[in-house]
Amino acid sequence: MYGSLTVHEGVLYVGRQAKTAWVYSYDLDGRPLQTCFSFCDEEGGMSSASGMSMDDDHRLWVADQPAGLVRAFTLFGIQVACVGDPDGARALDARGVLGAPADVVALARGVGSLAISDQADRIACFEVHDLVTGSFTGAEDEHILAGAPI
Repeated sequence: MYGSLTVHEGVLYVGRQAKTAWVYSYDLDGRPLQTCFSFCDEEGGMSSASGMSMDDDHRLWVADQPAGLVRAFTLFGIQVACVGDPDGARALDARGVLGAPADVVALARGVGSLAISDQADRIACFEVHDLVTGSFTGAEDEHILAGAPI
């Protein structure tokens, strides 16, 4: 079993996975808080929480390696965005295309700015530009679902 951790405003978020990814929250004294949810990729049948980061708008960004996506969740566990190439239809070395995301960091440089590392030792920065619909289209030449490379 693998997992990940992130701390934001005195709350520790713990991700773990077996076949389904789980996210739990704790205060810094180790007491469980109310945030707890799970997710599993519908097509691949499994998901992971290999890396996590909370942005300033309290969206929890989770790197899901098996699905090839970085997903954003509300504190209630509702997915509101994703970044990646879930169909795997594009060359993994193309600009703006993620391999299997290993970790994610929400950058302080602006709302929706993310740095994402993948298993191919690449780091890509993205600007997520529309979190209203939950479904995004980047520029065609960038080959990403959400946002555009910075």
